[in-house]
Amino acid sequence: KDLAAFGMELGSVFVLPTNCLYDIDIERARVDAILSFLTYRKDVLRSRSNYYTETREYTARPFILIGDEYICPYMKFSAEAVYDRLNECLLSIKQKSKYVAHKAKEVEKKVKEVLDMIFTEDARRFINYSIEPNTEQDLLYEQDGYCFVIEVKDYSQRSPRINPYQSYTRINDDFKRSIQKGYEQCRRVEKALMGARDVVIYDSQ
Repeated sequence: KDLAAFGMELGSVFVLPTNCLYDIDIERARVDAILSFLTYRKDVLRSRSNYYTETREYTARPFILIGDEYICPYMKFSAEAVYDRLNECLLSIKQKSKYVAHKAKEVEKKVKEVLDMIFTEDARRFINYSIEPNTEQDLLYEQDGYCFVIEVKDYSQRSPRINPYQSYTRINDDFKRSIQKGYEQCRRVEKALMGARDVVIYDSQ
């Protein structure tokens, strides 16, 4: 019966009746807190601009309350919303340096996991390696005579200014600290590998 109803109303999978949400082994007050945390606030963006660097309200709070039912068109936004809100909270504390460093390492690990699915087992991998004193690179893959130099950047863009000249300066600075810096690091390795001298690679292992 339920399968037949789903076949007739495919969108029903995104509808969450309120009484079903309370039918779990969690205190009602805690369920209310979770729903408040994830429920879309339709009035929050009135009379204000939402810049491209800011979190969208529909991703930060993906549950939409209509009558006595909640609708969540993109269920994966629920997990992302929890992550984004916790990340925002941790970045706002004064002693955030350890968290930022750990987060960057985890992002690098995730990138490596994805790349390991692309490259074959016989590819040579260099992690947190260096080719020059006092420098560190992120990832280097060598396979079939080709080298792939990867630099991972976990850098958030800042919101632009109302003044266009100040906005340009801020966007330009953000670009230099992320994309430009990553390019320069990769370019340094490319020049060394393409040069006439042999290159000694030291990695973390």
